[in-house]
Amino acid sequence: MSSFIHKYLRYCGYILCILLAYIIQFTPFMIPIGGVYPTPLFLLVIVIAMHEHDLTASVFGLIAGLLTDVSVYNGHGLHALTYMLAGLACSLLIEILLQNNFLSLLFISTPLLLLHSIVEFLTKSTLTDGALQLYFRFYLASAFYSLVLVIPIYFVFRLIFRHGNRRQRLHGILPKKAERKQKIHRTSYSKKGL
Repeated sequence: MSSFIHKYLRYCGYILCILLAYIIQFTPFMIPIGGVYPTPLFLLVIVIAMHEHDLTASVFGLIAGLLTDVSVYNGHGLHALTYMLAGLACSLLIEILLQNNFLSLLFISTPLLLLHSIVEFLTKSTLTDGALQLYFRFYLASAFYSLVLVIPIYFVFRLIFRHGNRRQRLHGILPKKAERKQKIHRTSYSKKGL
């Protein structure tokens, strides 16, 4: 299968996953615990961004954010901007600084979920006497619930991508990012004398 067809099928899979996460997130009484809802669309943007380049991650973040803005009251494009920037930041961190593994996911998703909960709180609530209690009861609890939910999402995507990378290695099509990491890895061992 050519690289273009493989990329097209992968992107179609992302769109289907985003639509599924959208349905799960905005179906009433689907997955709440104590009135707290997770944000699977935001998590999906983070996981997709860990496996894609910055432009692709930004586009899928924008798509997921636009879907969220359509469904919430007073969206005004804030979710589209937030999800797009989160996808960009996550992709750049993985490409430049971190390795693509589970610890990196936790390192990236924890502050992003906390920032997302703060942005949600500041845009949706009025700062009255019980505002701090409201933040801890719903918005921060939603961030922690989402952090638990990111674990199965990541490992399902990891299984899919391992299969895809194995197939690319068999056909001699390895992403430039992986080639670059292998060259860096080889040069670091050669400098150490190993």
